[in-house]
Amino acid sequence: MLQAAIGMNKAELKKLMTNPQNYFNSVMGSGGGEKISLANFNAKYLKIADKGYSNPREAFDYRQFTAGHNTVQISKMILMSPSEVRRMLRDIGSKSTATGSNIMLGFMRTLDGNVQWRNGMPAARDCVAYRKIFMKQAGDDGRCSGIKPKPTPVVGKLPPPRWVTAKSGRLPRGAYVGGQEPGRKLYVCRAAYKKGVHPGKVVAGKCNIGWGGKERALKSFQVLVANSKSFRFVNSKQGARLPKGTFVGGREPGRTLPVCRASHKGGWHPGKIVAGKCNIGWGGKEIARTRYQVLVRAQ
Repeated sequence: MLQAAIGMNKAELKKLMTNPQNYFNSVMGSGGGEKISLANFNAKYLKIADKGYSNPREAFDYRQFTAGHNTVQISKMILMSPSEVRRMLRDIGSKSTATGSNIMLGFMRTLDGNVQWRNGMPAARDCVAYRKIFMKQAGDDGRCSGIKPKPTPVVGKLPPPRWVTAKSGRLPRGAYVGGQEPGRKLYVCRAAYKKGVHPGKVVAGKCNIGWGGKERALKSFQVLVANSKSFRFVNSKQGARLPKGTFVGGREPGRTLPVCRASHKGGWHPGKIVAGKCNIGWGGKEIARTRYQVLVRAQ
């Protein structure tokens, strides 16, 4: 079983775990990311003289080792109360504030997500403050949510919206934001399921839709790509006539499925209009809301 799972038998795994230094060069010298030897890692990152593991008594200073420094900072902040976090932010001159029960909770949605802190961590909302707390490390491009890209000027007619296939769950450039929940934006998507094409929201690299009373997370999907000025959301409710310019994002036998969004549990979740209600996926269930907003083309 071990051989099939990790390519090692029990004896080989024991050697790796008891003498990891012997495997450092082969592991860190292959695969993606930076390729580095143990000697170079010690000199460049740990800043110690030992070129291998010949002097076990030589220790690195975590304050000089970026990953160590950042880990200690995070560990300290986890133990801080909200009032202490706010005081810390004030002390370093930040206008950002913490509102949740813990500065490190509420924005990490997946175990394998990438830089999810940018859209949720209070310290990341102020880039100057963020750099006072954390050291820049390998793979860090230096961006945080406090640095906003310059908007692209719109000249002439807006390009028509289109559906673009997401490759390996990655969002295409220009993906349309249809909602949000604490810690992340929710992009509009659609996915084929049970003889239909259903609008929903992108969550953790999948298109989450509501269908048959449950939330379905589909790996194969398309993302709505459009200029932010191409659409607007208009308030509506069950029984009301759909506004002019309502954007149809999908269909199933016997009906079209316009794109909508509904407020639920502190967020706005994109979904589809079915029988006058906005059906969204949330918490493993299909939620039908009678009051919602309809996605409408800009006039």
